Amino acid sequence: MRNALIATDELVNAYHAIIEGLEAPKIAGVDRPINTGQWYPINDVEYILTKDEVTEFLLANGYEQGKAQTIFNELLARGFLVELNSYDGRETIGYRSLHMDVLVRSSEIRTAPWASRYLLSTRFALVFTPMPSQTDRQIQVSAKRDFSNGLSRDLYEAALRFFNGDDSLTEMFFRALHEHVQGLDAYQVYALRELLASGEKDDVFVISAPTGSGKTEVFLLFALAWLLRKHYIEKSKDKVLLIYPRKALTVDQAFRVISLLDKAVSLGLQLRVGISDGDTPRKANLKEEINFRGIKCPKCGDPLKLTSQGQVKCDNCGPFSFVKAVREEVKDADIIATNPWALEVRTLDGNPNDLNAHALRDVGLVVVDEAHEYTGIRGGIFAALINLLRFIREQTDGGRGLRIIVSSATIPSPEEFASKLTGVPVSKVRVLTYETVLGEYPSAISGRRLVILGLFSMKPQYSWNTYCQLWAVLTTFLSHSYEQRKHAADVPTLQSVIFVNNIKELRRVKSGYLNNLSLGEPRDHLDPQRVEEPTNPFCYWHYAPAGARDQLRQAAGSGDLQKHLEKRLAEIYSELGEQERASVIRRLKGQEGLTVLSTSSLEIGVDYEGVAFILNAGLENPISLVQRIGRGGRSDRTLRTVAGIILGRPIITEAFLLSSKDYRETLASLSVAGDKYKLRVTTSNPRVQERELIMKCVAKLALEGESTYASKKAIGNEEELIDFLEKILNCLEKNRE
Repeated sequence: MRNALIATDELVNAYHAIIEGLEAPKIAGVDRPINTGQWYPINDVEYILTKDEVTEFLLANGYEQGKAQTIFNELLARGFLVELNSYDGRETIGYRSLHMDVLVRSSEIRTAPWASRYLLSTRFALVFTPMPSQTDRQIQVSAKRDFSNGLSRDLYEAALRFFNGDDSLTEMFFRALHEHVQGLDAYQVYALRELLASGEKDDVFVISAPTGSGKTEVFLLFALAWLLRKHYIEKSKDKVLLIYPRKALTVDQAFRVISLLDKAVSLGLQLRVGISDGDTPRKANLKEEINFRGIKCPKCGDPLKLTSQGQVKCDNCGPFSFVKAVREEVKDADIIATNPWALEVRTLDGNPNDLNAHALRDVGLVVVDEAHEYTGIRGGIFAALINLLRFIREQTDGGRGLRIIVSSATIPSPEEFASKLTGVPVSKVRVLTYETVLGEYPSAISGRRLVILGLFSMKPQYSWNTYCQLWAVLTTFLSHSYEQRKHAADVPTLQSVIFVNNIKELRRVKSGYLNNLSLGEPRDHLDPQRVEEPTNPFCYWHYAPAGARDQLRQAAGSGDLQKHLEKRLAEIYSELGEQERASVIRRLKGQEGLTVLSTSSLEIGVDYEGVAFILNAGLENPISLVQRIGRGGRSDRTLRTVAGIILGRPIITEAFLLSSKDYRETLASLSVAGDKYKLRVTTSNPRVQERELIMKCVAKLALEGESTYASKKAIGNEEELIDFLEKILNCLEKNRE
């Protein structure tokens, strides 16, 4: 394995500077620095950078001669600088950054070098968003009171007060924290401190920070602290409910919960976690051992298994007995991950062999992740579900409060939105934002993520679906080529995501992709007789090592290359079976080079470190686009850089959006703050209100031991139906009184 010669943070900053200061003006065809957050036309698709240009630019930006040379060599060795050389590799024409090279070739997609391109217009913009670097996440908090700064001291003192001055429990909490994460950044420390300092108040907290900012660790660490207080100080049975809007996100976050609780359990703490959704087996005694939802072992990285007896284990590390994987055991878990649809059914059920209304009485902390998903009628129904949880919680002697944390990167007017969603006054909503901590500690977050946006529009005579197919050919071949560089361990394993909203259209993209491969793609892109220069946007052979190009071209001619590329396109959507979905997630987590076709399943929250390129088919609500592009460039493996292409289809409504200055400016800033895209929650709709009343009555029946037919035996005859409806009507009458 090759040893890196320069710190990653410095390499990231240099890469960003080269793209912003050198390449962007060349592509835009301007002789001045570009303005970030502003759209520019792609004017030059055959530009080059010379080695002297790059090193002289770095020298002019404060790097010493030796450091500038080292940065250039390191970027080249790792594949982030692409060498544009002759087919035989003997003559170097110039260089480009990997991300900008893919951007300009994406802007010139066509079926042959001489054919018309598919796109009518092509613009690009550069946007920098805060993202903590390795250096930023080095704040340590020690129970030995060895503080690295004032923030860490404040966090320790807040934790000590939260645990009623119990030094032992405070030390246990910080030991679990240190085992789980190497360090925290200033925002994480600030947000966690504020949550702990709030004590037992029933205020609603909104954790609002950019994608990739570590919001998940904040609410998981607080959930751990909250459980320790409840179980070891107050001696209660209170539970934590984590609500996610997507199955894929539930599973992705479940790994983090398992990892955290594994550290806590190893310290002697008795805590359990379970997943409750449509894929949770009803009981033990399965037919055979299967992979457990594509989740990896937090100790060794091998897949976790679900045994035929319903136990979770790792073949290397043994059983994970604190993970409750079947329905009859999930009700006993202390942290339950679920989604709104599965949860709603559980609130209406009294089945003792499943998560039920009785068990949900113990839920005292609710975390609503990716809360921006709950808008309109859907938001009103979700708000009713929160009210139902509060109602169930109150059906005990004296009643008990419900704490709520709302989390999202994209919540305009967060106080008003959270108030509507959770049913608390605006005055009781606390918002924890990046701006707050950066205002107090301006240099606390030094790291940045570079988003290279492409805003493309299709020519009416061409199919946007075909564009997606050909873009998949480009990205899968790129991934395959980079895996040919096995001599360099630091070469990134490149991953891409294509978002297509409609499942039928998604399948058409896949079918068309396979058809294009059967017709010989990408053979013509690898033929030096058809495309002589690597600066020609039709050229793809420059991605492969010079010594492998002949072999790749021969493999393309024989069909062997196409067989490899077939396997590099995966798909994920709601109707996909659990094991197939788990397989795709495992491949993404395993850093396999591939392109994934996705509906909104991968839109939110999921964290895959190798995603460097994103294509969104269609002009969505900016909130969705910010979330989707936020899936890329989330780690040092991509040098915290993502090229996100937004493809405007030849549809009249999208043409109107493309011509809207406000819409373009919103995209170019990746900001949805303010009232322009306010999230509305429809709680006043009479049908939503009636539904909530009926749900409360059914939940009350379940708590009183009545059959609600939510599981087990269904209503069998007219007499049972009438009897059940009369009970609901009686309940409604009592509530009216």
